Amino acid sequence: MKKKITFIGLTFTVILIIILLFGTLTLSSDGEFPIPKNAQIEEKHSNDSYTYNWSVINSLYLIQLQLKGWKKVEQVGSKFTFENNGKTVSLITHKNGFDLIRE
Repeated sequence: MKKKITFIGLTFTVILIIILLFGTLTLSSDGEFPIPKNAQIEEKHSNDSYTYNWSVINSLYLIQLQLKGWKKVEQVGSKFTFENNGKTVSLITHKNGFDLIRE
């Protein structure tokens, strides 16, 4: 019985790691910042600013960003600022999605 429980726990852990690392992200329109796969561009404001339609930014997404090397350096209200390799991106959440601004 212990072997079965251990096997199930190990299987669950492996699946969770695969999902976190590979399963639910794609690159943004600028090809640099990871966004949820199902997020759709709603509006392009400039080469450095986009509005995406997406239901919610959750803890899973924030963990995935961290695993991809994006460090959260600041959060003020609904604005998250991330850095990676000298690049800075702000993510501003709102009711219907989020704005992605490359700074």
